[in-house]
Amino acid sequence: MSPRRLSKAAAAALALAPGALAAAGGAAGSAPSAASLAGAIEGVAVPLALIAAAWLLAERVVALLARLAVRLTGRREPVGPVRTGREGMIGIEGVALTALAPAGAGRPGKVQVRGELWSAVADRPVAPEERVRVVEVEGLTLRVAGRRPAGPPTEEGS
Repeated sequence: MSPRRLSKAAAAALALAPGALAAAGGAAGSAPSAASLAGAIEGVAVPLALIAAAWLLAERVVALLARLAVRLTGRREPVGPVRTGREGMIGIEGVALTALAPAGAGRPGKVQVRGELWSAVADRPVAPEERVRVVEVEGLTLRVAGRRPAGPPTEEGS
């Protein structure tokens, strides 16, 4: 192979590489950067149509791989809305660590919800070790409803 021919092949490879890499990264407008690189090598001209075709091919391959990744995970949409803060606490079960009195009937008791210790008041008297469900969040105090004797707490809606 003559040195001139090898130089053209190398220039074509160099001209296509930036376009393919930029397309894989999702950058728009990579074809002009590849065209300017091809013009930097004297005596070599890479047709713009070849650069555009390579860029489109790389874009299609990346889109196909993304579609395949989505299909392999088995999810097309999020499972459900992400609930955090006050809204995320409503409906979560916990365990009463101390006796809980109804709101306004005494000091708040303590409950454990998601491994965290909270002050809580109940809708009715609740005994220690009884399972509770969060009904409302008032500042740093939970309003809970008594459920049944404690077992492992569950997180419904999570």
